Amino acid sequence: MDYLDDFSAHLISCDRSTQTVLGYTNDVALFVRWYEETYGCPFKPEELTNAAIQAYKQTMIQRGAKPRSINRRVASLAAFGLWAQIAGHMGPGPNPAVGIRTVKQVEYAPRWLDNRERAKLLRVIDDQIRRAMTRYPRLHIIIVRDATITKLILNSGIRVSELAALRLNDVCLENNRGNLVVRAGKGTKRREIPLNAEARQAIKIYLQLRPN
Repeated sequence: MDYLDDFSAHLISCDRSTQTVLGYTNDVALFVRWYEETYGCPFKPEELTNAAIQAYKQTMIQRGAKPRSINRRVASLAAFGLWAQIAGHMGPGPNPAVGIRTVKQVEYAPRWLDNRERAKLLRVIDDQIRRAMTRYPRLHIIIVRDATITKLILNSGIRVSELAALRLNDVCLENNRGNLVVRAGKGTKRREIPLNAEARQAIKIYLQLRPN
């Protein structure tokens, strides 16, 4: 398939990454195989039509392909169609992939850990800290830091972006209580997040180890 080599060279000249080039050419090769099996004749770039792409999309849906895979392959065919026009394999006009609707991807809500999973995760974290003290002393503070991050997320529900933006003076710890001040949360709203005993203990241990 000389046209696939030419298409690949075109993508490289457009400074596409190696992964993108391989992905696009593999997707086009899958379409070519489907086309030749379906229509019983060799594929040529000028035979890339909107109707053929629509039929290919419908076949992928019937075969249970994931929406992300379908949309990626159609996008690859759109890039191939653009190259075919530039290379003179087809006349002027809209890209054959124009008008092909993307397949809607279902967004699943994140699932919270149940009590058993949560306890198992905390056991692994604490075991890593104990092992680091004897086996990896230079990495000990990093492992304690990561453990503190995980325990804060588990116990406070703070967003990752909010946690990354925390400063030392945003942490308030007292004898039997404490809280985090989020100064620019979702919607740029300021709020205070209470800390339970487990979160406060994790922060105290980390603060004793962290450099100034």
